[in-house]
Amino acid sequence: MKGKWQKHADEFPDLTDADDFADHVDGIVMNPSQQKKLKDGREAFLGDDGTVVITNPKDPDGGTAFRPDRGTDYFDDLE
Repeated sequence: MKGKWQKHADEFPDLTDADDFADHVDGIVMNPSQQKKLKDGREAFLGDDGTVVITNPKDPDGGTAFRPDRGTDYFDDLE
């Protein structure tokens, strides 16, 4: 998901580059605070810091990760 770094970098002032972003995403996927299956083979993971990771086997980058303003509420609304 390194390709998503430039799109969402401003949401992660604590991270310095695409490698840090990838490590952060991997950490959430390996140890999420919440996790659920979504439509079309996607899966969502929530990090303790409010980061949402959505894996998508149909996306060339493998999915996306971002920090939505609504955090847990955003995650809860995912289908």
